[in-house]
Order: sequence, then structure tokens, then C-alpha cells
Amino acid sequence: MLQFLADFIGHFHPVVVHLPIGILLIAVLVYFLAQSAKYHILRPAVPLLLFWGMLSAVLACLTGLLLSTTDEYDSGVVANHQWLGIATAVVSLAGYLMARKNFKYTSWLVAALVLMITFTGHLGGTLTHGDGYLTAAFENYSGSREIKPIANVQDALVYEDVIQPILATKCYGCHGSRKQKGGLRLDGKDFILKGGKDGEVIVAGDAAASELVNRLFLSNENEDHMPPKEKPQPSAAQKDLIKWWIASGAPFDKKVRDLEQPSDVTHVLAGLSKNADHSNPSSSIPETPVDAAQAEILADLKNHGVVVLPVGQNSNYLSANLINADISNDSVMNLLAAIDDQLAWLKTGPKAVGTAQLKRIGQLKVLTRLHIGNLKSSQDGLQHLSELKNLQYLNVTRATITRETVSALKNLSSLKNLYFFQCAIPAEYYVDLRNSLPAVKIDTGGYVVPTFASDTTEVTADNKR
Repeated sequence: MLQFLADFIGHFHPVVVHLPIGILLIAVLVYFLAQSAKYHILRPAVPLLLFWGMLSAVLACLTGLLLSTTDEYDSGVVANHQWLGIATAVVSLAGYLMARKNFKYTSWLVAALVLMITFTGHLGGTLTHGDGYLTAAFENYSGSREIKPIANVQDALVYEDVIQPILATKCYGCHGSRKQKGGLRLDGKDFILKGGKDGEVIVAGDAAASELVNRLFLSNENEDHMPPKEKPQPSAAQKDLIKWWIASGAPFDKKVRDLEQPSDVTHVLAGLSKNADHSNPSSSIPETPVDAAQAEILADLKNHGVVVLPVGQNSNYLSANLINADISNDSVMNLLAAIDDQLAWLKTGPKAVGTAQLKRIGQLKVLTRLHIGNLKSSQDGLQHLSELKNLQYLNVTRATITRETVSALKNLSSLKNLYFFQCAIPAEYYVDLRNSLPAVKIDTGGYVVPTFASDTTEVTADNKR
């Protein structure tokens, strides 16, 4: 019962701890304002603010001490945070007594409060959000926390090079060296195998029985979902990789090529390769300088419902989105042709694209990214794109793939990403396509998300029996 009360009261610490921070900082501000003749009238408020700040600091210390009885936090950081918090309460009491008597050195002590509050708060943030919380923005800006591409994914160590970077960016904040929520650490082999307070979190060879997998695949709204919904979430591909690793026996010393790889996992692994990850739009901006497009032409395109934007800062290359434009209007296609030196990205939108439009698009020599939202000319249309030698990314909806289509796509020497949606692709032509474009990432959709025994199932009249 006493432990329950201690835990219950301790969990009020995050609520209470903001009171001394706010009150004492206001006290410091009022103190220094009151030193001038203009705000001299504020002087009586300083001891009062310091007194209430001191009381709230003592309350924060008490709730913090109760909260620290759990083993979810790094003991060294907890100790430093604890003693700095107690010191802050003591100094605020001394400041209250000195302010009442207007001692000579009160200003030094009051100024010291700011530093103590800052360092105490920083350690509190480290306990709550993990090590490096203060510098996380700089790390994210510099890209140092991004998962780096792998030069040869099949030769990579499956845990060290594939799984650990995912855990480091998505899990270590709550389950790393600084904080172990639920008594669980995920920053090392022994910690992972040990599990947390409630036991093991992975069952090698059985992903469905592994708590780590089940928590990852829960709905974000479920309170047991991990990571919490307010934290950065792993992508679907990253969750699939963790599930595959555990289902493969959760090895810590094997290479990727040593594990059996289902077709869906092979596709995800290919995306980790330095040579296969070309979906980043910034990589498809032409490097050759080009003059700016004529303002009059851009204005005409806008009047025809075409959204034209620069592909990047300080770049004259353009992207065009035809979502609100009449693509069958020759004027629109003529205007696009007039900016073909600058037009790098094109998205046609949901309106049907016929042979006539594809012939015109096939003449846009600079184009590097093309998204055709509704291909009406399904039998031979893609053949008209065979001259797009700079095309790196092609996304097509509602196309029928023929042998002629395969031959045409083979001519796209710069192609790196090929996406098909709602497209009819006979098996033999898909094999031809794969063999003809071995270095191209080909995505045909049609994914099936596996169902776990722990998943919530909607009960209806049809499946209730």
C-alpha cells in the first residue's frame, strides 16, 4: 500500500516541477526590474515570489524523490538531478531570507538561481527524453541521426547494420542507457535478450509471440503501442525488418545474405542499399545550370490551372502539377513544351492521359520525374516515353504492360525507380521487366499486411458465427 501511494504521488512530479521553474524565474525578473527607480514599487513582491517558489521547489523535490524509487532511469543522472533540485530549493530559501533584509549580495544569489534552474531542468529533460535531448535539433538538422544507406546490403551484418540503427533512432530515447522505461534496455544484445520487468520481449524464431513485434504493430491510438504516438515512429518497412529479424532467429552475428529472405523483405532490403535508394526527390534535380523560364509563360500556365513551382531553393528547374488543368487542351501541352529546358518534374493528376499527350510528354528532354495518374492509352502509350534519357522516377497508374512496353522502358538509361499502381502486368512480362532493368527499384504494390493473433478483430454478423 505504501509503495502504491509513493508511486501515485511520485507521478505528480511532472505537474509540480513546473511551478518552481515559473515562479522562481518570475521572481528573478521582478527582482532585477525592482532595482530601477521606475519599477521600485515591485520590491515587496520579490520575497513573496521567492517564498512560494521555495515551497513549490520543496514539493517538487519530494515528488521527485518518490518517483526516483522506480528503476526506469539512469541512477547517475537521477542523483545529479536530485541534488541540484534540492540545492535550488535551499538557495531559493536563502534568497527569500536575504531579499527580506535586502542584503548586499542578494543579486548574486538570485542570478545563481537561473543557472541552477537551467541545469536542473536540463537533467530532467535528459531523464524524460533521453541523452542528447537538448542537441537533438542540431543533430536532426545536420542529418547525423539519419539512418545511413548501406553500400552492399547483402554483405551487411543484419543486427549491427540493419536492425540496430532502427532501434537507435526510434527506441533508445525510452529504452537506452539513460532511461529504461519498464526496466527495458534495447541498446545491446544482453539487454535485448534479458527483456524488461514483464519478461522477455523477443522470442527468437517466433515474431508473433514477441512482445516487441506486437507492440510495434498495434494501432498508434492503443496505449500499449510503442513507440508512443507522440514519438518518432518507425516506418512500415522498418517494422517489417524487425519482424523478419526476430522470425529469422534474432541473430546478432550473421550477415543479411545468411538469412532466408521472403520477396517482400528482399524489396525492403534493396531500399537500404546505397545504390538502390533513389526515391529522394532532391537527388533528381539536374546539375547543369539553366536560365529562368519566361515569366509570361509561367503566368499563362497558372491561368490554365497548372501549378508550377521551383524544385528547390535557388534553382531555375521547375515542377508542374496538372491536377487542375485540362490536359487534353493543346495550349497546356504547348506551354509545357515552351519550358522544356526548365521542366524537371511533371505530375499529370487524375485526368486521363492519352497517346497524344504521351507523345508530347516524351519530348520533354530534361524530365527526371514523371507521375502519370491515369493512363488511358494503355496498350502502346508508354512506348512514347522511350526518349526520356534523363528520367529517373516513373510512376504509372492504370497501364497494361506489354512486350513493347518492356522494350521501351529498357531505353530509359537513367531510370532508378519504377512504380505501377492498378496496372495489368502479366507474369512473363514482369519477369522480362525485372531481367531488363536489374538496377531499377520496381514496385507493383499489392501488399498484404499480416494479421497477428493479438490484433483487434471487428466482430460482425458475418464473422461472428
